[in-house]
Amino acid sequence: GSRNRVYRVIQCQEKEITQLMSSLSDGWKFEQLVNINSSSGYIYGDSEHCEFLCIVSKQYDRMPREDANACVSERVKILQERGSRM
Repeated sequence: GSRNRVYRVIQCQEKEITQLMSSLSDGWKFEQLVNINSSSGYIYGDSEHCEFLCIVSKQYDRMPREDANACVSERVKILQERGSRM
């Protein structure tokens, strides 16, 4: 079977990195952490305001297009229901 790798980029502050790493689930794998505050990669001063891009990936089996559309549609419905309750 054919497989696809999907990447996700998540912006977070330094104090959120540990929480983010511990909450990775469903096959998501840590790839890279990039400091976006400085070209040198090191910040002087208040580290609480340091921001990072966390790159994660997940490998998927390719499925027939109609099956993929059904999965996406079901997830969209669930997310819409959750959002309407807020």
